[in-house]
Amino acid sequence: MSTYYNFPPDRRCPICGAADVRPGVVAKKIKAVEYVELKSVLPRRHRCWFFEALANTQPPFSWGDNDMSLVAADRLLGWCEPNMPKTTRKTLSRFYERLRKLGCMPVDLEN
Repeated sequence: MSTYYNFPPDRRCPICGAADVRPGVVAKKIKAVEYVELKSVLPRRHRCWFFEALANTQPPFSWGDNDMSLVAADRLLGWCEPNMPKTTRKTLSRFYERLRKLGCMPVDLEN
């Protein structure tokens, strides 16, 4: 016996957008994502200025109140380098190197 999830015509499945879905079909569309938490690559002493810079600029990505804000490491690096004060750039070289090594791996800004 098959189980179907029937959604009202004006509402769609939030996962795949279908109006009438079998559980197995939805499960096949779910993808796992590997990511790195920001706190594992950004030194604690630099977190204050980092979030202050995020708040005072308009980065090309969404963050805050998202539960998880995944941003590709190379995209985050592209934003960080021009937006960080010159006085901190030298001390952030290790952070920048970590982001370079991650490449396009997502970084979670919320954790």
